[in-house]
Amino acid sequence: MNYKKNMYVISRPGQLEQHHRETMNKNYLIKLHKSFGTVDADSAAFIHARQHLVPALINASLLIQKFFGNGTRLSLMLTDKESIYPNLFIQIHTTLSQPNASAILEMFEKVWLETESSENLVDLTANLVFE
Repeated sequence: MNYKKNMYVISRPGQLEQHHRETMNKNYLIKLHKSFGTVDADSAAFIHARQHLVPALINASLLIQKFFGNGTRLSLMLTDKESIYPNLFIQIHTTLSQPNASAILEMFEKVWLETESSENLVDLTANLVFE
């Protein structure tokens, strides 16, 4: 058997960690694309600098699908890009009426707040986009 295919030759300290980070970067982008579609360059750079947000985003995506229904379209939008405190919006695209969608959003946010650390939610906001 040839085991060299899965082996890494470490020629300098940190090389394996760098390979792991590069693999992780590709994986989180794939996961985000599956949940949110195409992520624009500004949002991707924001997330790249705050990779600890990726699990919160994936969790939000799963909860939104649960509350709003499978197939609910989601997107990400970065606001205040030039600000010291930019904010990443999880946009929930819906055809529900405003009162119904707002009530569901409130239920989603309650559960999301209970399942995420406040550190993760500082930079994230969910909002509705009516279609």
